[in-house]
Amino acid sequence: MSLLHRIYSLYRHHKEHLLTAVFLFGFIVDIFALPSVLNPLYIQLGFIYIGCILLFLFLRERFGFILASLGLSFSLGGFLSYVFVYYMRSGDLYVSWPLLLYLFIIIFINEFGRFKDKTKTIIDCFLFFTAFTFFVIYNAPIFLGEVSDGVFLKSIIISLVLLLPMAFLITFIATNKTLKVPLIALSIGVPLMIASLYFVEIIPAAPLTTRDMGLYAQVSRDTRGEYYFVETPRPDRSPVNKATEVVRDFFVTLRFKNERIYMNEGEPLYFFTAVLAPAAVSSQITHVWQIYDTQIDDWRQVSRVSYPVVGGRLEGYRGYSFLNSTKEGLYRVQVKVGNRLVGEKRFEITSLPGL
Repeated sequence: MSLLHRIYSLYRHHKEHLLTAVFLFGFIVDIFALPSVLNPLYIQLGFIYIGCILLFLFLRERFGFILASLGLSFSLGGFLSYVFVYYMRSGDLYVSWPLLLYLFIIIFINEFGRFKDKTKTIIDCFLFFTAFTFFVIYNAPIFLGEVSDGVFLKSIIISLVLLLPMAFLITFIATNKTLKVPLIALSIGVPLMIASLYFVEIIPAAPLTTRDMGLYAQVSRDTRGEYYFVETPRPDRSPVNKATEVVRDFFVTLRFKNERIYMNEGEPLYFFTAVLAPAAVSSQITHVWQIYDTQIDDWRQVSRVSYPVVGGRLEGYRGYSFLNSTKEGLYRVQVKVGNRLVGEKRFEITSLPGL
């Protein structure tokens, strides 16, 4: 049996699972292989993915090539990972978890859906249009040099202007002409759906990501621009308490528990962030300090500090704010661009005797 026949047999008997495996492989490759947003190569990779997807769509829809289906699944997986990885590299799951959930839903549909050829094409185009819209959203601020709601609206308009001709192009090359109406509807509906997710603050601002966030007893900066940190105190602990704290720190990392800070009442607390942004992008970063007020059963703002961010630094643009006087309670510091959430740190301040 020739290699081509073996590939065909494998594809015919394991079509759904094979496409999902290739899809996931493309996603995993990008997680480890994608360059930093500061590397000019990353935008070139995006255009390569777009070209490959359109090529494989043409080969599959016009000629029905089996290898084109595999290539399309790999390219879609890679392109989706391309946009989602850059969004999620902030490391703050509190901000990026809706996108991660969205990705899992897409994988679930791709794995367990049993689609006819027409429906499969529609699903593939839905994935492509979604990734393409995020690609434009991510890169529009780089070309326009600003992160704002106005720039986001421009990116949605650009997506609509570019996706509509693509929908007509795919309809033209496909042998099934009944695809025209659903593909045109997708080319309009997908950008509008993503816009609605942005304005209800389900997806974060881009291309800014929080490279680092931390709470300290003191932060200072010398004349060379180097930062120095004084850690918050840790109480003396018995072996049992030490083990408990280790477990708690693990759950803090997963965001299942709030970080615990030990301080005397009235002492200052510093919040440090490093925000990663491309060189062409400048914006205003705001630290919003809030305490949970049990009397009103809601968060109450206690401080708000803003500073400009200039992109292009590999370690991120660094800055800090501080709360002059603290007391016991549950706090959070939100990192915002305008009114858009980029990152968040929740913590509980506890005062212990003898500190």
